[in-house]
Amino acid sequence: MNGEAIIEWAFVLVSLFGYVRLLIHHCGVKPAFAPLTVMSLQTLAVYIAGLTGIPGAMKVTVCVLQAGGAAAFIGCLLADRRRADALRNAALASFALLLVWIGYAIVGEKVRICDNFTHWIQIARVMLENGRLPISSDRVITFTSYPPGSACFIYYMCACLHYEEWYLIAAQAMLIAACVITVAGVLPRNALVYTAAVFVFSIACTVFTEQIYDLLVDGLLAALTCAGLFYVIHCLKTGKQPDFLCLGPILSVLVLTKNSGLFFAAFIVIFGIAAAKPRDGSRKRILLCALIPAALYAAWQLHVHLIFADVSSGKHALSAKYYSMILKNKSPEDILATLKAFAARTWTKHRIRIVILTVLGIGIAAWKKKIRLPRCISSLPAAALVFYAVYLLGMVCVYIFSMRQREAVRLGGYFRYFKTMEIVIVGMGICYAANLSEWAALRNVRFRKLAPAIAALAMLAWLGCAVKDCESSFLLRRGIDPTDPRTRTELALSEYFACEEERKADIKTLLICHNDSEIDYYGDIAKYLTKAERAPETVSPDREEIAAMAKQADALLILDRTEGTDAYLRAIGRDPDNCTFLCLLPADGEG
Repeated sequence: MNGEAIIEWAFVLVSLFGYVRLLIHHCGVKPAFAPLTVMSLQTLAVYIAGLTGIPGAMKVTVCVLQAGGAAAFIGCLLADRRRADALRNAALASFALLLVWIGYAIVGEKVRICDNFTHWIQIARVMLENGRLPISSDRVITFTSYPPGSACFIYYMCACLHYEEWYLIAAQAMLIAACVITVAGVLPRNALVYTAAVFVFSIACTVFTEQIYDLLVDGLLAALTCAGLFYVIHCLKTGKQPDFLCLGPILSVLVLTKNSGLFFAAFIVIFGIAAAKPRDGSRKRILLCALIPAALYAAWQLHVHLIFADVSSGKHALSAKYYSMILKNKSPEDILATLKAFAARTWTKHRIRIVILTVLGIGIAAWKKKIRLPRCISSLPAAALVFYAVYLLGMVCVYIFSMRQREAVRLGGYFRYFKTMEIVIVGMGICYAANLSEWAALRNVRFRKLAPAIAALAMLAWLGCAVKDCESSFLLRRGIDPTDPRTRTELALSEYFACEEERKADIKTLLICHNDSEIDYYGDIAKYLTKAERAPETVSPDREEIAAMAKQADALLILDRTEGTDAYLRAIGRDPDNCTFLCLLPADGEG
């Protein structure tokens, strides 16, 4: 990272911490929740500016917000010592350390997993290049009904910088880091418990998912859900009306991150209402806060219905029309095959977790009457069990109603979905264990030192058990793998575009030929790299099939040569031995 980039990022962070100090000192927001609240408000400001459709509104919003944050930071430096101490806090120090870790792990990296969920990087790039939300002419957008919550924050962070792919990854990682430190807002004042909780939750939200590098939002959804739960618990424990002010922005970013964010937000609201005391007004405040994300999500639905004509039948649309279309193409045997595959994988891979969680839940419920924890804490084990059951049911519904049979029967995205649920339950477990240890330490002198140690060991024990399921390399810098699908596609394209850059705009439909039948997202990678609107793939060596598909394409990208591709190249007058692996085809696809 050069000096210019360091200065740019320094200005962004200075502005961020300026607003953090403002919230802590003038609004009474607890330091653990201040960074996420600031980021949520920045995200919503960009989102609302984008909805207006006014040219340049998003860029102006970013400039105004950046300048305001810098002014707030300068004011902090000029303030008296007591006010400046607002930034000296263990939670904010943890946040700063997480940012250093993120910088080390991400600087210079690229997105590697580019399946159809390249949507998340596509939408961020469209916003950065055009300074607006996506419209119908942006054919590269895969999921037209998905809200742009995380992309709005990425836009905010990158608008004052220049476009680099790792900037986008770092921006989303910063949002996750802000969620991570919210756990400090519900922890007792014990250094051992604090260190263990923040460390374990940091690992859970970063290392045990692969979302950091790939701009997928499953890990972000889990982190935001935990942050919302922690904030509700904090509000219910204090019972002060001003403490509820930040719940609306956090829930809003959650529902605007992905359509499934509605489920997580509903869970937080229902938990808050169930755990609140009947007559202290907390339930009414939570419901009022829930109106904010509901209104902002409704505004997005209105926007997409005005902009995109086929939004109700688009891929993974949240509509009865789309669900009926998917279900109509499935037979009872298809649905049964999906259910069997789901049951087998869930029980085989996670039966130990299921048994332990159930036994712990029953045991804690039986013991609950003997302890006098606040209701919002004592309700966590039961809430975790309910969340677990409902979430698994939701996963089944996604596979049956939202995914085509080929993807559903192989349980596409299972690891990501299950890890989302596990992170939320781990967050709830950390909160419960920490507060239970505090109760035990206060109730019995003999447990004053033993209880925090037991809680810390319980958190670290989960970490040890989860290591075997780790499929991420976030702790280590990743090198370039020549067999990686993105690397292969980039190399093949670079051979051609090194001398033919001006012809990239001619490619609207790109046909990809490869032999990797296990991977079907080379087309999505090519769409991202070339901005092609369509990128069909074929793994068939049959020349007739290749020829039929090539008639609909502007260019042919060959990643694996076969007899079929060689025969087709000769048929259109190309020499396979002197081909740059990408050739523009005649208008009719024939030689």
